[in-house]
Amino acid sequence: MHRARATSSARAVGRIAALADDAFEPEHAFAAENDLAVAGMMIRKLDAVRLGEELAQLGAAIVEPLAPEVHVIHGQEVEAVQEHLASCSRECRRRTSASQSDS
Repeated sequence: MHRARATSSARAVGRIAALADDAFEPEHAFAAENDLAVAGMMIRKLDAVRLGEELAQLGAAIVEPLAPEVHVIHGQEVEAVQEHLASCSRECRRRTSASQSDS
């Protein structure tokens, strides 16, 4: 591999201007701007929580009327229903036997 030789001589490097940003220079913390940003985020989160709670309450209000009603039946009521069914059954048998004897 052949490299070409430089035909001109090296030049002197001039001064470079100082950088505009000094890394060690103290800066303002902009605490007020940060506080506003944090407050805005907190408000949005609180709004989301409130919305979630409202939706949960709305869901409960919608579902509650759809829930089946459960009636409590006491032993005496069960016995009364059983007696009524037995008398209906006796009446049905009596009518069936009466209609069969008429034919």
